[in-house]
Amino acid sequence: MLIFQYTLLFCFYTEATLTNYKLSRNTLFGMLHILNPQAIQRRAACLQAQKGEYVVLGPDFVWSIDGHDQLADFGIQIYACIDAYSRYIIWIYIGISNRTQHSVVHQYLEVCAELGYHPKFFRADRGTELPQVAEAHFAFARLSDPKVVSLDGCFLFGRSVDNQRIESWWQELEYHQLFRWRVSIVLFFLCYTAFFTSKQ
Repeated sequence: MLIFQYTLLFCFYTEATLTNYKLSRNTLFGMLHILNPQAIQRRAACLQAQKGEYVVLGPDFVWSIDGHDQLADFGIQIYACIDAYSRYIIWIYIGISNRTQHSVVHQYLEVCAELGYHPKFFRADRGTELPQVAEAHFAFARLSDPKVVSLDGCFLFGRSVDNQRIESWWQELEYHQLFRWRVSIVLFFLCYTAFFTSKQ
Protein backbone atom coordinates (compact mmCIF):
# COMPACT_ATOMS: atom_id res chain seq x y z
CA MET A 1 0.00 0.00 0.00
CA LEU A 2 2.81 2.42 0.92
CA ILE A 3 4.67 1.88 -2.36
CA PHE A 4 1.40 2.51 -4.22
CA GLN A 5 0.92 5.83 -2.38
CA TYR A 6 4.45 6.97 -3.20
CA THR A 7 4.02 5.78 -6.80
CA LEU A 8 0.87 7.85 -7.08
CA LEU A 9 2.65 10.91 -5.69
CA PHE A 10 5.62 10.33 -8.01
CA CYS A 11 3.31 9.99 -11.04
CA PHE A 12 1.50 13.20 -10.12
CA TYR A 13 4.79 15.07 -9.75
CA THR A 14 6.17 13.64 -13.03
CA GLU A 15 3.00 14.56 -14.93
CA ALA A 16 3.06 18.08 -13.50
CA THR A 17 6.72 18.49 -14.47
CA LEU A 18 6.19 17.18 -18.01
CA THR A 19 3.28 19.56 -18.61
CA ASN A 20 5.31 22.54 -17.24
CA TYR A 21 2.91 22.95 -14.34
CA LYS A 22 4.73 24.56 -11.41
CA LEU A 23 4.15 22.43 -8.34
CA SER A 24 5.28 23.95 -5.07
CA ARG A 25 7.06 22.05 -2.35
CA ASN A 26 4.26 22.89 0.11
CA THR A 27 1.70 21.27 -2.20
CA LEU A 28 3.74 18.06 -2.39
CA PHE A 29 4.21 17.97 1.39
CA GLY A 30 0.48 18.59 1.84
CA MET A 31 -0.27 15.60 -0.36
CA LEU A 32 2.23 13.49 1.58
CA HIS A 33 0.56 14.55 4.85
CA ILE A 34 -2.73 13.25 3.48
CA LEU A 35 -1.31 10.02 2.01
CA ASN A 36 0.95 8.99 4.90
CA PRO A 37 0.83 11.13 8.07
CA GLN A 38 2.63 8.44 10.14
CA ALA A 39 5.71 8.72 7.91
CA ILE A 40 5.80 12.49 8.49
CA GLN A 41 5.66 11.96 12.26
CA ARG A 42 8.43 9.31 12.14
CA ARG A 43 10.61 11.59 10.03
CA ALA A 44 10.13 14.50 12.45
CA ALA A 45 11.02 12.24 15.40
CA CYS A 46 14.19 11.04 13.62
CA LEU A 47 15.30 14.60 12.89
CA GLN A 48 14.94 15.53 16.57
CA ALA A 49 16.79 12.45 17.88
CA GLN A 50 20.24 13.08 19.29
CA LYS A 51 22.99 11.26 17.43
CA GLY A 52 26.06 9.96 19.21
CA GLU A 53 29.64 10.52 18.14
CA TYR A 54 31.30 8.06 15.82
CA VAL A 55 35.06 8.33 16.27
CA VAL A 56 37.55 6.59 13.96
CA LEU A 57 41.31 7.01 14.38
CA GLY A 58 42.17 7.44 10.72
CA PRO A 59 41.87 6.18 7.14
CA ASP A 60 41.72 2.42 6.66
CA PHE A 61 41.33 1.86 10.38
CA VAL A 62 37.74 0.58 10.06
CA TRP A 63 35.99 -0.60 6.90
CA SER A 64 32.23 -1.08 7.09
CA ILE A 65 30.66 -3.71 4.83
CA ASP A 66 27.07 -4.62 4.14
CA GLY A 67 24.64 -5.67 1.43
CA HIS A 68 21.68 -3.73 0.08
CA ASP A 69 18.68 -5.85 -0.91
CA GLN A 70 16.06 -3.24 -1.77
CA LEU A 71 16.30 -4.10 -5.47
CA ALA A 72 16.63 -7.87 -4.97
CA ASP A 73 13.03 -8.40 -6.13
CA PHE A 74 14.13 -7.04 -9.51
CA GLY A 75 17.25 -9.25 -9.73
CA ILE A 76 19.73 -6.55 -8.67
CA GLN A 77 21.82 -7.14 -5.55
CA ILE A 78 24.39 -4.70 -4.19
CA TYR A 79 27.27 -5.21 -1.77
CA ALA A 80 29.68 -2.49 -0.73
CA CYS A 81 32.50 -1.54 1.62
CA ILE A 82 33.17 1.99 2.85
CA ASP A 83 36.05 3.49 4.82
CA ALA A 84 34.52 4.65 8.12
CA TYR A 85 36.91 7.60 8.47
CA SER A 86 36.80 9.22 5.03
CA ARG A 87 33.57 7.61 3.75
CA TYR A 88 35.50 6.58 0.65
CA ILE A 89 33.83 3.70 -1.17
CA ILE A 90 36.41 0.90 -1.13
CA TRP A 91 34.36 -1.32 -3.43
CA ILE A 92 30.85 -1.74 -4.68
CA TYR A 93 29.53 -4.91 -6.27
CA ILE A 94 26.34 -4.98 -8.30
CA GLY A 95 25.22 -8.37 -9.56
CA ILE A 96 23.00 -11.34 -8.86
CA SER A 97 24.84 -12.99 -5.94
CA ASN A 98 25.82 -10.47 -3.29
CA ARG A 99 24.86 -12.72 -0.39
CA THR A 100 27.01 -15.77 -1.09
CA GLN A 101 30.09 -16.30 1.06
CA HIS A 102 32.23 -17.01 -1.99
CA SER A 103 31.21 -13.78 -3.75
CA VAL A 104 31.92 -11.53 -0.76
CA VAL A 105 35.29 -13.07 0.14
CA HIS A 106 36.27 -12.86 -3.53
CA GLN A 107 35.42 -9.12 -3.54
CA TYR A 108 37.49 -8.58 -0.38
CA LEU A 109 40.54 -10.52 -1.59
CA GLU A 110 40.47 -8.76 -4.98
CA VAL A 111 40.46 -5.34 -3.30
CA CYS A 112 43.27 -6.30 -0.89
CA ALA A 113 45.38 -7.59 -3.80
CA GLU A 114 44.76 -4.40 -5.79
CA LEU A 115 45.40 -1.98 -2.90
CA GLY A 116 48.22 -3.96 -1.28
CA TYR A 117 46.85 -3.53 2.27
CA HIS A 118 43.87 -4.35 4.48
CA PRO A 119 42.06 -2.43 7.24
CA LYS A 120 42.84 -2.86 10.91
CA PHE A 121 39.17 -3.58 11.68
CA PHE A 122 36.04 -4.58 9.82
CA ARG A 123 32.61 -3.55 11.05
CA ALA A 124 29.67 -5.70 9.94
CA ASP A 125 26.46 -7.30 11.08
CA ARG A 126 26.27 -11.06 11.59
CA GLY A 127 25.23 -11.91 8.04
CA THR A 128 25.50 -15.42 6.66
CA GLU A 129 27.85 -14.17 3.92
CA LEU A 130 30.60 -13.11 6.35
CA PRO A 131 32.33 -16.20 7.85
CA GLN A 132 34.86 -16.54 5.00
CA VAL A 133 35.57 -12.79 4.97
CA ALA A 134 36.09 -12.86 8.74
CA GLU A 135 38.46 -15.83 8.45
CA ALA A 136 40.45 -14.22 5.62
CA HIS A 137 40.70 -10.93 7.48
CA PHE A 138 41.72 -12.70 10.69
CA ALA A 139 44.51 -14.47 8.78
CA PHE A 140 45.75 -11.13 7.35
CA ALA A 141 45.53 -9.45 10.77
CA ARG A 142 47.58 -12.22 12.47
CA LEU A 143 50.30 -11.86 9.82
CA SER A 144 50.53 -8.08 10.17
CA ASP A 145 50.03 -7.80 13.93
CA PRO A 146 51.12 -10.67 16.23
CA LYS A 147 49.07 -9.18 19.08
CA VAL A 148 45.83 -10.20 17.34
CA VAL A 149 44.94 -13.57 18.84
CA SER A 150 41.17 -13.69 18.34
CA LEU A 151 38.61 -12.57 15.80
CA ASP A 152 37.39 -9.89 18.22
CA GLY A 153 40.75 -8.16 17.81
CA CYS A 154 40.12 -7.37 14.14
CA PHE A 155 36.44 -7.86 13.30
CA LEU A 156 33.66 -5.83 14.96
CA PHE A 157 30.33 -7.62 14.76
CA GLY A 158 27.20 -5.76 15.75
CA ARG A 159 23.64 -4.97 14.84
CA SER A 160 22.95 -3.61 11.39
CA VAL A 161 21.96 -0.22 12.84
CA ASP A 162 25.37 0.02 14.59
CA ASN A 163 27.10 -0.16 11.22
CA GLN A 164 26.51 3.57 10.81
CA ARG A 165 28.76 4.51 7.91
CA ILE A 166 27.53 1.98 5.38
CA GLU A 167 23.91 2.24 6.55
CA SER A 168 23.94 6.04 6.14
CA TRP A 169 25.41 5.60 2.67
CA TRP A 170 22.65 3.12 1.76
CA GLN A 171 20.13 5.69 2.95
CA GLU A 172 21.68 8.39 0.77
CA LEU A 173 21.84 6.04 -2.23
CA GLU A 174 18.22 5.02 -1.73
CA TYR A 175 17.03 8.60 -1.32
CA HIS A 176 18.91 10.12 -4.26
CA GLN A 177 19.08 7.30 -6.81
CA LEU A 178 17.37 3.98 -6.15
CA PHE A 179 13.93 5.11 -5.02
CA ARG A 180 12.96 6.67 -8.35
CA TRP A 181 14.07 3.57 -10.27
CA ARG A 182 12.19 1.24 -7.94
CA VAL A 183 9.07 3.39 -8.26
CA SER A 184 9.49 3.51 -12.05
CA ILE A 185 9.81 -0.27 -12.25
CA VAL A 186 6.75 -0.77 -10.03
CA LEU A 187 4.84 1.80 -12.08
CA PHE A 188 5.84 -0.01 -15.28
CA PHE A 189 4.56 -3.33 -13.93
CA LEU A 190 1.32 -1.72 -12.75
CA CYS A 191 0.73 -0.13 -16.17
CA TYR A 192 1.78 -3.31 -17.98
CA THR A 193 -0.58 -5.43 -15.88
CA ALA A 194 -3.45 -2.95 -16.25
CA PHE A 195 -2.94 -2.75 -20.04
CA PHE A 196 -2.92 -6.49 -20.61
CA THR A 197 -5.73 -7.18 -18.15
CA SER A 198 -7.93 -4.62 -19.87
CA LYS A 199 -7.28 -6.30 -23.27
CA GLN A 200 -8.70 -9.62 -22.06
